[in-house]
Amino acid sequence: MPQRSIPMPSLRRLPIYLRRLHAAVEAGVAYVSSRQLGVAAGVPAAQVRKDLSWVEQEGRPGRGYEARALAAQLELTLGLHCEKRAVLVGAGNLG
Repeated sequence: MPQRSIPMPSLRRLPIYLRRLHAAVEAGVAYVSSRQLGVAAGVPAAQVRKDLSWVEQEGRPGRGYEARALAAQLELTLGLHCEKRAVLVGAGNLG
C-alpha cells in the first residue's frame, strides 16, 4: 500500500491535539471527544476527525478517543517516540 502524506494544515494541528491529550491523561481522563480536541485547536469537531483519519486511530461514537492510545499513535506519527540528538551552535543569548 502506498504511503499517504498528511496535508500540512492537518500536520500542524496534530501537536496541538497531542498536548490536549497529554493534559487529559495527566488529569486521569480516559476518553477525549473530537469536540474537546477541536476547542483546543480552534477547529470544528469534523475537522479533528478528518485530521485523525490520517493517523489510523478511530474514536467511538458517544465516547470519543482513548486518550492514551491516541497520544501514543500521534507520538509515533510525529516521530516523537525516539530521542534525537541536536547541537545548538551560535545561539548567543538564546543558549
